[in-house]
Amino acid sequence: MENFKNNQKIENLVNECRRVEEDSTYTAEAHYLFAASLSKKSFWFKFIPVIITGISALALLLGSPNWVSWITLISSIIAITNIILEPESKAKEHEFAAKSFTVLKHDARSLYESFKP
Repeated sequence: MENFKNNQKIENLVNECRRVEEDSTYTAEAHYLFAASLSKKSFWFKFIPVIITGISALALLLGSPNWVSWITLISSIIAITNIILEPESKAKEHEFAAKSFTVLKHDARSLYESFKP
């Protein structure tokens, strides 16, 4: 009877570790997707203002009308949005979380494999 209880406990532990492994896999994958999306946003929030500012500065130097300076204002608003939203740091946080869940997944797998008969 005692042996049966021990086997049942080990089986429950193995099942729970498998569930943790599966949940960690999906959670890590979601965090990797969030990180990739935020990295793309971060790139465009940095790239667009630089291009707009360069083009409008060149246009002003070549004698374009003063309304071109409004374009520079728009690019500064985009740059400020990037600073406030911090998509790059949030992307790094999601990447760290994804790596942590990947480690948890491997730990759970190694734990249940060590208890398998």
